[in-house]
Amino acid sequence: MRAPAAGFTLIEMMIVVLIVAILAVASIPELVRYTRKSRTVEAVEALDKVAAGAQVYYTRTQKLPGSSPTFVPMQTLADACANFNGIIQPAAGEWDTEPWISLTFQMAQNPRYRYRWVHDPSSGPPTEGNAYAEGDLDCDGEMSLWRVRLTGNPEGSLDRRGPYIFMGDSIE
Repeated sequence: MRAPAAGFTLIEMMIVVLIVAILAVASIPELVRYTRKSRTVEAVEALDKVAAGAQVYYTRTQKLPGSSPTFVPMQTLADACANFNGIIQPAAGEWDTEPWISLTFQMAQNPRYRYRWVHDPSSGPPTEGNAYAEGDLDCDGEMSLWRVRLTGNPEGSLDRRGPYIFMGDSIE
């Protein structure tokens, strides 16, 4: 007399594999979305630092630093996507210029966004400055642009709005 067979049949194993495959296929788009969303944290935190630096500078000098002529780092997002999986490779010393020195802002790691500070001294009063973060998180050519806006108020300090998504999709 034979002992009863132990283990799983082939059909039972195939059903388990099918269930796992269905769960994996259903969860992959959400995983991609959450990964992109987590990358937007860089822009929000960096713009917070720029705004804090601008507020300190304004408190000391009662003016805002001048504009940056271009986005920094200067490497294009297309080049970063083509060669470095979307991670920008700043050149040495790119953060060691104005207005970044006055704003006490520097990126410690290679960013996924490029940054720009814009202030037109002839625009006042009230004084206004804007910091921008530009990125292409999934390297599809569709940009997202974040912004923080600082505006002088009658009390002699700055009102702050943002960071918020200015153009594009926050998780594009």
